Amino acid sequence: MLYKILKSEYQDFLDYLKDTSIKSFTENSILTLDNNEYIFEDISQFNELKNPKKKDNSQLNDTTMYNKCQLNDTTDITTSIDKDLIYGKDPTERIVNISIDDNLVYIYRELEDGTIDTQVKQANYWIIGASKPAGKYITLEGSQPYKYLKEYSDYEDYKVARINCYKKKSDVYSISNLVESYMVRNGYTYFKGMKISEVSVLSFDIETTGLDPKLDDARVLLISNTYRNNKGVITRKLFSLDDYENDAEMIEDWCSWVRKMNASILLGHNIFSFDLPYLNHRGGGLELGRDDSYLTFEERPSNLRVDGSQQYTYFKVHIQGRELLDTWFLSIKYDIQRKYPNYKLKDIIEFEGLTQKDRQFYDASKIKDNWHLPEERVKIKAYCISDSDDSLKLFDLMGPSFFYFTIHCPKPFQLMLESASGSQINSMMVRSYLQINKSLPKTTELSPVQGAISFGLPKFRCNVLKLDFSGLYPSIIRTWQLYDPIKDPNRNFLKLTDYFAEERLKHKKIAKDTDDKYYKDLEQMEKQTANSMYGMLNCQGLLFNNSLIAGEITRNARELLNKITLFFTSIDINKWKEKLDTESEEVENE
Repeated sequence: MLYKILKSEYQDFLDYLKDTSIKSFTENSILTLDNNEYIFEDISQFNELKNPKKKDNSQLNDTTMYNKCQLNDTTDITTSIDKDLIYGKDPTERIVNISIDDNLVYIYRELEDGTIDTQVKQANYWIIGASKPAGKYITLEGSQPYKYLKEYSDYEDYKVARINCYKKKSDVYSISNLVESYMVRNGYTYFKGMKISEVSVLSFDIETTGLDPKLDDARVLLISNTYRNNKGVITRKLFSLDDYENDAEMIEDWCSWVRKMNASILLGHNIFSFDLPYLNHRGGGLELGRDDSYLTFEERPSNLRVDGSQQYTYFKVHIQGRELLDTWFLSIKYDIQRKYPNYKLKDIIEFEGLTQKDRQFYDASKIKDNWHLPEERVKIKAYCISDSDDSLKLFDLMGPSFFYFTIHCPKPFQLMLESASGSQINSMMVRSYLQINKSLPKTTELSPVQGAISFGLPKFRCNVLKLDFSGLYPSIIRTWQLYDPIKDPNRNFLKLTDYFAEERLKHKKIAKDTDDKYYKDLEQMEKQTANSMYGMLNCQGLLFNNSLIAGEITRNARELLNKITLFFTSIDINKWKEKLDTESEEVENE
């Protein structure tokens, strides 16, 4: 016999949650349902569970100094927004780039009328140590181990000091990216007071005779460009080799045009590994900086993690005064669910339903051989111009959540796509103390953390009930007030989690009421940020990591899932695993 369980009976389940040790979940998270009624085979599935055992926190009593976490602290987090914590202490708005050169900091702001305002300041480099350094230093407030701050006005002196610290294995902390280091210390962030539509963008793509720019017959045939100013006006321009004596002359003209357009963001698909190295070699350098300087490549390779088993090696690229975004990187960061069949530009565009009607397609492998044919060259040019449009489409689709988080995080926009979310949260935590001259903790060696519950048997099933907690980990952090009082005496980890979780709910409602994409973008950013708080705790090498708290979060999550499973099925998680293992064996034996 089947029994229908209506929403009224589902309310009994919510009441049950409120009456147990997980009472706050119904306040701090959203439990969503797939249907209005639920069908089960046995009415006994809805027998009330016995009262859960009292939470046992004895395992936390004997932790070491830097492995403590706080549970069930009933002190209220301040209801007023700490703007310096959320945005950094410097209020400067509309920053689109910060560059450091020759011991000077160049802060570029894109004003509402599209003009670029430049502020120049003296650079300050820093190293924080656990012991007193030679010469002048600042003693930071607080009892954390990293409390002796040594500042440098000259980069060469700073670089020598870092090398010496490394050679002597000194117990110090610094940030290798100079711009991020400056932003953390001084409380700067990009894009305050801006929407993503208010920053100028230039998307480009190239067509070549092959993949290797060093071959004798290597040429850049086309450079297509789609420029959008901060008012949304689009300009398209195609540079074609048949208008120039050689491709070096064409590339030089292209660089001049890019500087004239003066976009704050340059982007394209796979430009770090192909387009920019190819152009740089064929053009003998790319004069693209806002100060007319040349584009530079870092000498040491970097790695971008694709997933747990893959990483991508590349060389970071820098342009003075501009941010460089590779939409190949953006696609990987955006594709959390790994839904794309691959990360080729046209395949993603097609998958997302963004393919332009009647756009020109062309077999890229035939471009070199068909370039000399006039009728084919027309098709190739039309094909190329659509590619620069496509990269801009990906930016508009995938960029907002990263853009709006950059308003809070003290990293350059370009670096946001080249770094993990855990390091971004850690950077905010470091800023929260360093910008007010407070000492910093040391990173903690991580212990293994038991993860989530995941099991099942592929099979067609009827009468399926799906329950989903929205923001489960942030809700656990907020419910149990989980933070490290030794590393984080100001409770900034809790304040950040609380802020982004609350703002998400507020903007989600506004987006629903107004159908305004801006609030939808904010809500998605806040959701991702709140969920990333857990990730920072379990990252090796980050100052504010704490695997004990990470383990407590996942333990609470498993406990909750087990209680839900018991309530609806009268069978706990372990019994379900045994049941499914048995079914799996039976299937294999068939």
